[in-house]
Amino acid sequence: MRLVSVAACAAALASSTSALASPDLLLDGQEQTLGGTHRFRTVHLTNNARIKVAPHDGTDQTGVLQIIAHRILIDASSSIDATGAGHQGVTNGIGTGPGNGKGADKPPPFPGGGAGYGGKGGPGVVNGSCSVPDNSTRGGFYDAFDVISMGSSGSAASAGDAGAASRGGNGGGAIDLRAGKIEISGQLVANGNDGSPSDEAAGAGSGGGIRILAWVFTTYDTTTVFKVAGGIGGKSKDYEGGAGAGGRIFLFVPQAPAQVFTALVDGGKGTCATAWGADGVVQPGVSPLDCADLDSDGVFSNECVAPKGDDCDDSDPAVHPGAAELCNNADDDCDGLVDNGADADCGGGTCENGKCTAPDAGPDAELPDAAEEDAPEPADAPVEQDAGSDGAPDAVAAEPSNEFTLRGGCSQSRGSDAGAWISLIMIALATVQRRRR
Repeated sequence: MRLVSVAACAAALASSTSALASPDLLLDGQEQTLGGTHRFRTVHLTNNARIKVAPHDGTDQTGVLQIIAHRILIDASSSIDATGAGHQGVTNGIGTGPGNGKGADKPPPFPGGGAGYGGKGGPGVVNGSCSVPDNSTRGGFYDAFDVISMGSSGSAASAGDAGAASRGGNGGGAIDLRAGKIEISGQLVANGNDGSPSDEAAGAGSGGGIRILAWVFTTYDTTTVFKVAGGIGGKSKDYEGGAGAGGRIFLFVPQAPAQVFTALVDGGKGTCATAWGADGVVQPGVSPLDCADLDSDGVFSNECVAPKGDDCDDSDPAVHPGAAELCNNADDDCDGLVDNGADADCGGGTCENGKCTAPDAGPDAELPDAAEEDAPEPADAPVEQDAGSDGAPDAVAAEPSNEFTLRGGCSQSRGSDAGAWISLIMIALATVQRRRR
Protein backbone atom coordinates (compact mmCIF):
# COMPACT_ATOMS: atom_id res chain seq x y z
CA MET A 1 0.00 0.00 0.00
CA ARG A 2 1.36 3.42 -0.98
CA LEU A 3 0.49 6.26 1.40
CA VAL A 4 0.59 8.91 -1.30
CA SER A 5 -1.97 7.17 -3.51
CA VAL A 6 -4.34 6.25 -0.67
CA ALA A 7 -4.27 9.73 0.83
CA ALA A 8 -4.82 11.41 -2.54
CA CYS A 9 -7.61 8.96 -3.35
CA ALA A 10 -9.39 9.66 -0.06
CA ALA A 11 -9.07 13.42 -0.52
CA ALA A 12 -10.26 13.28 -4.11
CA LEU A 13 -13.28 11.11 -3.33
CA ALA A 14 -14.27 13.19 -0.31
CA SER A 15 -14.09 16.32 -2.46
CA SER A 16 -16.04 14.90 -5.39
CA THR A 17 -18.90 13.61 -3.21
CA SER A 18 -19.14 16.64 -0.90
CA ALA A 19 -21.31 18.82 -3.15
CA LEU A 20 -23.72 17.64 -5.81
CA ALA A 21 -25.75 19.95 -8.02
CA SER A 22 -29.55 19.82 -7.93
CA PRO A 23 -30.62 16.92 -10.14
CA ASP A 24 -33.06 17.04 -13.04
CA LEU A 25 -36.40 15.21 -12.84
CA LEU A 26 -37.13 14.04 -16.39
CA LEU A 27 -40.09 11.68 -16.73
CA ASP A 28 -40.89 10.40 -20.22
CA GLY A 29 -44.02 8.23 -20.01
CA GLN A 30 -43.15 7.23 -16.44
CA GLU A 31 -44.92 7.54 -13.10
CA GLN A 32 -43.26 8.54 -9.84
CA THR A 33 -44.65 9.05 -6.32
CA LEU A 34 -43.29 12.02 -4.36
CA GLY A 35 -44.13 13.88 -1.19
CA GLY A 36 -42.50 16.60 0.91
CA THR A 37 -40.10 19.23 -0.48
CA HIS A 38 -37.79 18.54 -3.42
CA ARG A 39 -35.29 20.72 -5.31
CA PHE A 40 -34.56 20.09 -8.98
CA ARG A 41 -32.79 22.07 -11.66
CA THR A 42 -35.31 21.13 -14.36
CA VAL A 43 -38.59 19.22 -14.07
CA HIS A 44 -39.90 17.99 -17.43
CA LEU A 45 -42.90 15.65 -17.79
CA THR A 46 -43.66 14.27 -21.26
CA ASN A 47 -45.64 11.49 -22.98
CA ASN A 48 -48.26 10.74 -20.30
CA ALA A 49 -45.80 11.08 -17.44
CA ARG A 50 -47.36 11.47 -14.01
CA ILE A 51 -46.21 12.47 -10.54
CA LYS A 52 -48.49 11.10 -7.82
CA VAL A 53 -48.47 12.82 -4.46
CA ALA A 54 -47.97 10.35 -1.62
CA PRO A 55 -51.19 10.02 0.50
CA HIS A 56 -51.00 11.73 3.87
CA ASP A 57 -49.94 9.40 6.70
CA GLY A 58 -49.41 12.01 9.41
CA THR A 59 -45.85 12.96 8.36
CA ASP A 60 -44.53 16.06 6.59
CA GLN A 61 -43.34 13.95 3.66
CA THR A 62 -46.84 12.99 2.55
CA GLY A 63 -50.00 14.73 1.38
CA VAL A 64 -48.13 17.82 0.20
CA LEU A 65 -45.65 18.08 -2.68
CA GLN A 66 -43.50 21.19 -2.92
CA ILE A 67 -41.12 21.44 -5.87
CA ILE A 68 -38.55 24.25 -6.01
CA ALA A 69 -36.85 24.31 -9.39
CA HIS A 70 -35.18 26.50 -11.98
CA ARG A 71 -37.84 25.57 -14.54
CA ILE A 72 -40.88 23.27 -14.62
CA LEU A 73 -42.34 22.03 -17.91
CA ILE A 74 -45.41 19.74 -18.18
CA ASP A 75 -46.66 18.72 -21.62
CA ALA A 76 -50.33 18.35 -22.61
CA SER A 77 -50.45 14.60 -21.89
CA SER A 78 -48.81 14.71 -18.45
CA SER A 79 -49.93 15.62 -14.93
CA ILE A 80 -49.27 15.96 -11.23
CA ASP A 81 -52.04 14.19 -9.30
CA ALA A 82 -52.86 14.66 -5.61
CA THR A 83 -56.42 13.27 -5.73
CA GLY A 84 -57.38 11.85 -2.32
CA ALA A 85 -53.84 12.45 -0.99
CA GLY A 86 -54.88 14.91 1.74
CA HIS A 87 -56.40 14.27 5.17
CA GLN A 88 -57.64 10.69 5.18
CA GLY A 89 -61.11 9.40 6.02
CA VAL A 90 -61.68 7.13 9.01
CA THR A 91 -63.83 3.99 8.91
CA ASN A 92 -66.91 4.59 11.12
CA GLY A 93 -65.34 7.82 12.40
CA ILE A 94 -65.60 11.55 11.85
CA GLY A 95 -63.33 13.19 9.26
CA THR A 96 -59.83 14.54 9.81
CA GLY A 97 -58.28 17.94 9.07
CA PRO A 98 -59.29 21.54 9.93
CA GLY A 99 -62.48 21.34 7.86
CA ASN A 100 -63.45 17.78 8.77
CA GLY A 101 -66.99 16.51 8.29
CA LYS A 102 -68.96 15.18 11.25
CA GLY A 103 -71.92 12.86 11.72
CA ALA A 104 -70.40 9.58 12.86
CA ASP A 105 -70.39 11.04 16.37
CA LYS A 106 -74.21 11.39 16.36
CA PRO A 107 -76.71 8.78 17.62
CA PRO A 108 -77.47 6.38 14.74
CA PRO A 109 -78.73 6.44 12.16
CA PHE A 110 -77.17 9.73 10.98
CA PRO A 111 -75.58 10.74 7.67
CA GLY A 112 -71.99 11.93 7.43
CA GLY A 113 -71.18 15.55 6.71
CA GLY A 114 -68.96 16.72 3.85
CA ALA A 115 -65.58 18.37 4.44
CA GLY A 116 -64.78 22.01 3.82
CA TYR A 117 -61.69 23.90 2.63
CA GLY A 118 -62.15 26.66 0.02
CA GLY A 119 -65.80 26.78 1.13
CA LYS A 120 -68.09 24.89 3.49
CA GLY A 121 -68.87 21.21 3.01
CA GLY A 122 -72.43 19.99 2.54
CA PRO A 123 -74.47 18.52 5.43
CA GLY A 124 -75.92 15.02 5.34
CA VAL A 125 -79.61 15.06 4.39
CA VAL A 126 -82.74 12.90 4.34
CA ASN A 127 -83.53 11.28 1.00
CA GLY A 128 -86.68 12.37 -0.77
CA SER A 129 -87.37 15.52 1.22
CA CYS A 130 -83.69 16.58 1.10
CA SER A 131 -84.22 18.09 4.53
CA VAL A 132 -81.29 18.62 6.86
CA PRO A 133 -81.64 16.70 10.15
CA ASP A 134 -81.36 18.57 13.43
CA ASN A 135 -77.77 18.87 14.72
CA SER A 136 -76.35 18.14 11.28
CA THR A 137 -72.89 19.67 10.84
CA ARG A 138 -70.54 20.24 7.93
CA GLY A 139 -66.91 21.15 7.57
CA GLY A 140 -65.95 24.82 7.40
CA PHE A 141 -63.46 26.75 5.26
CA TYR A 142 -59.94 27.57 6.42
CA ASP A 143 -56.54 29.11 5.51
CA ALA A 144 -55.36 32.63 4.87
CA PHE A 145 -55.25 34.21 1.40
CA ASP A 146 -51.80 32.95 0.33
CA VAL A 147 -51.66 29.64 2.23
CA ILE A 148 -52.20 26.32 0.51
CA SER A 149 -53.02 23.20 2.51
CA MET A 150 -54.43 19.70 2.06
CA GLY A 151 -58.17 19.19 1.84
CA SER A 152 -60.02 17.62 4.79
CA SER A 153 -61.91 14.34 4.86
CA GLY A 154 -65.63 13.74 5.22
CA SER A 155 -67.32 11.83 8.02
CA ALA A 156 -68.60 8.27 7.99
CA ALA A 157 -72.30 7.76 8.68
CA SER A 158 -73.08 6.91 12.31
CA ALA A 159 -74.62 3.63 11.09
CA GLY A 160 -75.73 2.30 7.73
CA ASP A 161 -79.19 1.07 6.95
CA ALA A 162 -78.01 -2.44 7.78
CA GLY A 163 -75.27 -1.46 10.20
CA ALA A 164 -72.61 -1.59 7.46
CA ALA A 165 -69.29 0.17 7.85
CA SER A 166 -68.63 3.39 5.95
CA ARG A 167 -65.78 5.82 5.49
CA GLY A 168 -65.67 9.51 4.70
CA GLY A 169 -63.91 10.50 1.47
CA ASN A 170 -60.27 11.61 1.62
CA GLY A 171 -59.41 15.24 1.02
CA GLY A 172 -57.31 16.28 -1.95
CA GLY A 173 -53.61 16.80 -1.38
CA ALA A 174 -51.60 19.97 -2.01
CA ILE A 175 -49.33 20.83 -4.95
CA ASP A 176 -46.90 23.74 -4.48
CA LEU A 177 -44.72 24.61 -7.51
CA ARG A 178 -42.04 27.33 -7.36
CA ALA A 179 -39.69 28.20 -10.21
CA GLY A 180 -38.38 31.06 -12.31
CA LYS A 181 -40.24 29.58 -15.29
CA ILE A 182 -43.31 27.34 -15.17
CA GLU A 183 -44.95 26.15 -18.37
CA ILE A 184 -47.97 23.87 -17.96
CA SER A 185 -50.01 22.53 -20.84
CA GLY A 186 -51.15 19.43 -18.90
CA GLN A 187 -53.07 19.00 -15.65
CA LEU A 188 -52.61 19.62 -11.93
CA VAL A 189 -55.28 17.70 -9.99
CA ALA A 190 -56.07 17.61 -6.25
CA ASN A 191 -59.70 16.49 -6.04
CA GLY A 192 -61.41 15.12 -2.94
CA ASN A 193 -62.77 11.55 -2.87
CA ASP A 194 -66.42 10.50 -2.69
CA GLY A 195 -67.91 9.00 0.46
CA SER A 196 -67.44 5.22 0.57
CA PRO A 197 -69.16 2.91 -0.15
CA SER A 198 -71.53 4.66 -2.53
CA ASP A 199 -74.60 2.96 -0.98
CA GLU A 200 -73.89 4.28 2.53
CA ALA A 201 -74.40 7.91 3.56
CA ALA A 202 -70.77 8.88 4.24
CA GLY A 203 -69.62 12.45 3.65
CA ALA A 204 -67.12 13.35 0.92
CA GLY A 205 -63.66 14.91 1.08
CA SER A 206 -62.95 18.48 0.03
CA GLY A 207 -60.69 19.50 -2.82
CA GLY A 208 -57.08 20.23 -1.98
CA GLY A 209 -54.77 23.11 -2.87
CA ILE A 210 -52.63 24.23 -5.80
CA ARG A 211 -50.10 27.03 -5.50
CA ILE A 212 -48.01 28.46 -8.37
CA LEU A 213 -45.11 30.83 -7.71
CA ALA A 214 -43.31 31.86 -10.92
CA TRP A 215 -41.90 34.83 -12.83
CA VAL A 216 -42.58 33.39 -16.27
CA PHE A 217 -45.90 31.49 -16.25
CA THR A 218 -47.29 29.97 -19.45
CA THR A 219 -50.53 28.01 -19.93
CA TYR A 220 -52.56 26.84 -22.92
CA ASP A 221 -56.31 27.41 -23.20
CA THR A 222 -57.17 24.05 -24.80
CA THR A 223 -55.21 21.70 -22.55
CA THR A 224 -54.21 23.35 -19.27
CA VAL A 225 -56.49 22.29 -16.41
CA PHE A 226 -56.18 22.84 -12.65
CA LYS A 227 -58.73 20.85 -10.60
CA VAL A 228 -59.49 20.95 -6.85
CA ALA A 229 -63.11 19.72 -6.86
CA GLY A 230 -64.94 18.28 -3.85
CA GLY A 231 -66.24 14.70 -3.79
CA ILE A 232 -69.88 13.50 -3.67
CA GLY A 233 -71.46 11.98 -0.56
CA GLY A 234 -72.63 8.37 -0.51
CA LYS A 235 -76.36 7.63 -0.65
CA SER A 236 -78.14 5.00 1.42
CA LYS A 237 -81.82 4.08 1.37
CA ASP A 238 -82.73 6.84 3.81
CA TYR A 239 -79.91 9.39 3.72
CA GLU A 240 -77.43 11.16 1.48
CA GLY A 241 -73.99 12.10 2.80
CA GLY A 242 -72.79 15.68 2.48
CA ALA A 243 -70.58 16.61 -0.47
CA GLY A 244 -67.10 18.07 -0.12
CA ALA A 245 -66.31 21.71 -0.83
CA GLY A 246 -63.95 22.83 -3.57
CA GLY A 247 -60.36 23.62 -2.66
CA ARG A 248 -58.07 26.59 -3.30
CA ILE A 249 -55.93 27.61 -6.28
CA PHE A 250 -53.46 30.41 -5.65
CA LEU A 251 -51.43 32.01 -8.46
CA PHE A 252 -48.54 34.21 -7.36
CA VAL A 253 -47.22 35.53 -10.68
CA PRO A 254 -46.20 38.97 -12.05
CA GLN A 255 -49.13 38.97 -14.49
CA ALA A 256 -51.96 36.73 -15.62
CA PRO A 257 -51.00 34.25 -18.35
CA ALA A 258 -51.80 35.32 -21.91
CA GLN A 259 -53.86 32.18 -22.47
CA VAL A 260 -56.99 31.60 -20.39
CA PHE A 261 -56.95 28.14 -18.81
CA THR A 262 -59.49 25.97 -17.02
CA ALA A 263 -59.61 26.11 -13.21
CA LEU A 264 -62.19 23.82 -11.57
CA VAL A 265 -62.94 24.49 -7.91
CA ASP A 266 -66.47 23.05 -7.84
CA GLY A 267 -68.00 21.71 -4.68
CA GLY A 268 -69.41 18.18 -4.92
CA LYS A 269 -72.98 18.03 -6.23
CA GLY A 270 -75.11 14.99 -5.43
CA THR A 271 -78.85 14.42 -5.78
CA CYS A 272 -80.07 16.90 -3.16
CA ALA A 273 -78.91 20.51 -3.59
CA THR A 274 -79.07 20.90 0.20
CA ALA A 275 -76.20 18.41 0.48
CA TRP A 276 -73.94 20.15 -2.04
CA GLY A 277 -70.54 21.41 -1.04
CA ALA A 278 -69.69 25.06 -1.64
CA ASP A 279 -67.39 26.00 -4.50
CA GLY A 280 -63.80 26.76 -3.70
CA VAL A 281 -61.78 29.79 -4.75
CA VAL A 282 -59.20 30.83 -7.33
CA GLN A 283 -56.99 33.49 -5.81
CA PRO A 284 -54.96 35.39 -8.40
CA GLY A 285 -52.12 37.12 -6.62
CA VAL A 286 -49.83 39.65 -8.28
CA SER A 287 -46.20 39.40 -7.24
CA PRO A 288 -44.75 42.70 -5.98
CA LEU A 289 -41.42 41.64 -7.51
CA ASP A 290 -40.39 41.14 -11.12
CA CYS A 291 -38.12 38.33 -9.94
CA ALA A 292 -37.10 36.59 -6.74
CA ASP A 293 -34.24 34.53 -5.39
CA LEU A 294 -35.71 31.07 -4.69
CA ASP A 295 -32.46 29.56 -3.40
CA SER A 296 -31.42 32.65 -1.37
CA ASP A 297 -27.93 32.84 -2.88
CA GLY A 298 -28.23 36.55 -3.65
CA VAL A 299 -28.66 36.17 -7.44
CA PHE A 300 -31.91 36.28 -9.44
CA SER A 301 -32.87 33.51 -11.87
CA ASN A 302 -31.89 33.94 -15.51
CA GLU A 303 -35.46 32.85 -16.36
CA CYS A 304 -36.73 36.23 -15.17
CA VAL A 305 -37.62 38.72 -17.88
CA ALA A 306 -36.87 42.07 -16.30
CA PRO A 307 -34.68 42.48 -14.45
CA LYS A 308 -33.02 39.37 -15.91
CA GLY A 309 -30.81 37.60 -13.39
CA ASP A 310 -27.69 35.53 -13.96
CA ASP A 311 -28.40 32.48 -11.79
CA CYS A 312 -28.46 29.42 -14.07
CA ASP A 313 -29.97 27.20 -11.34
CA ASP A 314 -32.18 29.03 -8.87
CA SER A 315 -32.94 25.79 -7.01
CA ASP A 316 -29.36 25.38 -5.70
CA PRO A 317 -27.66 28.02 -3.50
CA ALA A 318 -24.23 26.61 -4.45
CA VAL A 319 -24.77 27.48 -8.14
CA HIS A 320 -24.43 31.11 -9.25
CA PRO A 321 -21.92 33.39 -11.00
CA GLY A 322 -18.66 33.47 -9.02
CA ALA A 323 -19.27 30.15 -7.27
CA ALA A 324 -16.45 27.62 -7.00
CA GLU A 325 -16.49 25.15 -9.89
CA LEU A 326 -16.79 21.66 -8.42
CA CYS A 327 -16.05 18.31 -10.04
CA ASN A 328 -19.68 17.24 -10.44
CA ASN A 329 -20.43 17.34 -14.18
CA ALA A 330 -22.38 20.60 -13.74
CA ASP A 331 -21.90 24.30 -14.43
CA ASP A 332 -21.53 25.70 -10.90
CA ASP A 333 -20.38 29.23 -11.81
CA CYS A 334 -22.91 29.79 -14.62
CA ASP A 335 -20.31 30.55 -17.28
CA GLY A 336 -21.83 28.06 -19.72
CA LEU A 337 -19.02 25.52 -19.25
CA VAL A 338 -19.10 22.29 -17.25
CA ASP A 339 -16.30 21.51 -14.76
CA ASN A 340 -13.92 24.09 -16.23
CA GLY A 341 -11.21 24.68 -13.63
CA ALA A 342 -12.62 21.91 -11.44
CA ASP A 343 -9.21 20.24 -10.99
CA ALA A 344 -8.80 22.52 -7.96
CA ASP A 345 -11.64 20.56 -6.35
CA CYS A 346 -9.71 17.29 -6.63
CA GLY A 347 -6.89 17.70 -4.08
CA GLY A 348 -4.08 17.59 -6.63
CA GLY A 349 -5.84 15.14 -8.92
CA THR A 350 -7.79 15.84 -12.09
CA CYS A 351 -11.49 16.09 -12.85
CA GLU A 352 -12.67 13.72 -15.56
CA ASN A 353 -16.33 13.34 -16.51
CA GLY A 354 -17.53 14.71 -13.18
CA LYS A 355 -15.26 12.51 -11.03
CA CYS A 356 -11.95 13.24 -9.36
CA THR A 357 -9.03 11.00 -10.28
CA ALA A 358 -6.01 10.90 -7.91
CA PRO A 359 -2.43 11.45 -9.16
CA ASP A 360 -0.83 8.26 -10.53
CA ALA A 361 2.28 7.33 -8.54
CA GLY A 362 2.94 4.41 -10.90
CA PRO A 363 2.56 0.69 -10.30
CA ASP A 364 6.25 0.25 -9.34
CA ALA A 365 6.53 3.06 -6.79
CA GLU A 366 8.73 2.11 -3.84
CA LEU A 367 7.38 1.85 -0.32
CA PRO A 368 9.09 3.90 2.44
CA ASP A 369 11.72 1.93 4.32
CA ALA A 370 9.71 1.53 7.52
CA ALA A 371 6.65 0.40 5.66
CA GLU A 372 8.77 -1.92 3.52
CA GLU A 373 9.98 -3.78 6.62
CA ASP A 374 6.41 -4.55 7.59
CA ALA A 375 5.13 -5.14 4.09
CA PRO A 376 3.37 -8.48 3.69
CA GLU A 377 4.98 -11.23 1.68
CA PRO A 378 3.79 -11.50 -1.91
CA ALA A 379 0.82 -13.77 -2.30
CA ASP A 380 1.48 -17.29 -3.54
CA ALA A 381 1.00 -17.89 -7.22
CA PRO A 382 -2.43 -19.28 -8.11
CA VAL A 383 -2.68 -23.05 -7.97
CA GLU A 384 -3.10 -24.60 -11.38
CA GLN A 385 -6.59 -25.96 -11.93
CA ASP A 386 -7.15 -29.58 -12.94
CA ALA A 387 -8.50 -30.00 -16.37
CA GLY A 388 -12.14 -30.96 -16.58
CA SER A 389 -13.55 -33.80 -18.62
CA ASP A 390 -13.39 -31.69 -21.76
CA GLY A 391 -9.67 -30.99 -21.30
CA ALA A 392 -10.25 -27.31 -20.42
CA PRO A 393 -9.31 -25.91 -17.01
CA ASP A 394 -12.12 -25.74 -14.48
CA ALA A 395 -13.75 -22.29 -14.37
CA VAL A 396 -12.56 -19.98 -11.59
CA ALA A 397 -15.07 -17.49 -10.16
CA ALA A 398 -14.20 -13.92 -11.10
CA GLU A 399 -13.37 -11.48 -8.30
CA PRO A 400 -15.93 -8.72 -7.72
CA SER A 401 -15.14 -5.62 -9.78
CA ASN A 402 -17.08 -2.99 -7.84
CA GLU A 403 -14.12 -1.81 -5.77
CA PHE A 404 -11.83 1.19 -5.63
CA THR A 405 -8.49 0.93 -7.45
CA LEU A 406 -5.81 2.11 -5.03
CA ARG A 407 -2.73 1.58 -7.22
CA GLY A 408 -2.21 4.04 -10.01
CA GLY A 409 -5.62 5.73 -9.77
CA CYS A 410 -8.90 6.10 -7.96
CA SER A 411 -12.40 5.15 -9.01
CA GLN A 412 -15.63 5.11 -7.01
CA SER A 413 -17.48 1.83 -6.53
CA ARG A 414 -20.75 1.74 -8.41
CA GLY A 415 -22.43 -0.61 -6.00
CA SER A 416 -21.28 0.76 -2.65
CA ASP A 417 -21.58 3.96 -0.70
CA ALA A 418 -18.65 6.29 -1.24
CA GLY A 419 -18.65 7.45 2.37
CA ALA A 420 -18.14 3.89 3.65
CA TRP A 421 -15.19 3.31 1.31
CA ILE A 422 -13.59 6.60 2.33
CA SER A 423 -13.86 5.49 5.97
CA LEU A 424 -12.12 2.21 5.15
CA ILE A 425 -9.36 4.07 3.33
CA MET A 426 -8.79 6.34 6.33
CA ILE A 427 -8.64 3.31 8.64
CA ALA A 428 -6.01 1.79 6.37
CA LEU A 429 -4.00 5.02 6.56
CA ALA A 430 -4.11 5.04 10.33
CA THR A 431 -3.02 1.38 10.48
CA VAL A 432 0.02 1.97 8.28
CA GLN A 433 1.02 5.03 10.26
CA ARG A 434 0.88 3.10 13.55
CA ARG A 435 3.05 0.33 12.10
CA ARG A 436 5.71 2.87 11.10
CA ARG A 437 6.15 4.08 14.70
